Amino acid sequence: MNVRKHAFDVLCQVLIKGQYSNLALRKIDDLNEKDQALLSEIVYGTIQNYDYLTYQWQRFVKKMPKKEVRCLLNMSIYQLLFLDKIPDYAVLDEAIMIAKTFNKGSYKGLCNAVLRQFIKEREIVVELDDPEQSMAIKTSHPLWLIKMWSSHYDQATAFAICEYDNKRKATALRINTRMINKQSIFDDERFHRGKLAESAVYYDGNIFNTHYFKKHLVSVQDEASQYVSIFADPKKGDRILDMCSAPGTKAAHMAMITNDQGHIDAIDIYKHRVDLIITTCENLNLKSVHTHVLDALEVTDHLRPASYDLVLLDAPCSGLGVLSHKPEIKLRIRPEDIDELVELQKRLLDKASQMVKTKGRIVYSTCTINKKENEKQIESFLSLNSDFILIDEKMILPMEYDTDGFYMAKLQRIG
Repeated sequence: MNVRKHAFDVLCQVLIKGQYSNLALRKIDDLNEKDQALLSEIVYGTIQNYDYLTYQWQRFVKKMPKKEVRCLLNMSIYQLLFLDKIPDYAVLDEAIMIAKTFNKGSYKGLCNAVLRQFIKEREIVVELDDPEQSMAIKTSHPLWLIKMWSSHYDQATAFAICEYDNKRKATALRINTRMINKQSIFDDERFHRGKLAESAVYYDGNIFNTHYFKKHLVSVQDEASQYVSIFADPKKGDRILDMCSAPGTKAAHMAMITNDQGHIDAIDIYKHRVDLIITTCENLNLKSVHTHVLDALEVTDHLRPASYDLVLLDAPCSGLGVLSHKPEIKLRIRPEDIDELVELQKRLLDKASQMVKTKGRIVYSTCTINKKENEKQIESFLSLNSDFILIDEKMILPMEYDTDGFYMAKLQRIG
């Protein structure tokens, strides 16, 4: 199977069947490194620019075709616009071959006509009277989301977030300091330091084929995600609860910060996700992390309340800070989805408050850019819980450090 057919199949899995792009791509293992890179480029580029690509060809049809055809047209237009090394005729021929493979080839003529017309007329510039509507089309973000960011911050910030979301950023790594010291890493000139987290590095080349990755000397983790454990500031001997722990990167990082001298209860509701935590910690030879298959909303019934020095609640959220590598979120998210998440976060915070001891800390974090899930969530909690105070708070916007967007707040129980 060639790269473009793989790309089409992955796009259908993501955009029609609801899978995540990174997970769907992992299932493709029969390509060489060069073709794998092209596959990722087509898939991520198409999803990141999906509405913009549709805007380019919808003028040539009287009504919108079925979803599979839209996927095929969008991935073809993406290649014509963004991949200079691929000739127009090659894109056209491949699209027609793929069109023949579904619905008995009945859409072959439509795809052929639309793509030939686009090749003839080329790209149209988006110039609408409403700058937010123009940005929504140019960067394939929902208009309501841009308006929300403009309201929470300002229009310039909202536009900067949108533009950043459509960039491909380098893979951030965390040095596993229990297994190798930082200086040994930097003796290799292919590594260079991150901008935010002290153990963050980037690698010039394919890190996954190196002994650094295969021997777990470095782990893949975004810098902003790494910063959560630094912000939490766990101490040696601390009793720690990680309430929504899978896949265990933050639990492992906290164990490293404490030199594996503490007790970390890492919980998740699903066994297969707890297995990920176990694997993460076994790979890093960490002994202080103890896993539990447990619903965080029932944690008070299974683990001892008011017994933890630190509770980390990396809460389920809308994921609006990770759109650069999970671009399908912006095509799926609806305002009502956020309302449901806010209610869940509120309930989880209430459980976290019951688990922390007096003078202990709760660190609440999300990978989203939305004050309703972040600052206002904490304000609401504090208004209902006079025995807690806010001692620190940080919002990391993605374009500040070339990272994911993350929010974190540190609360202390004072009574």
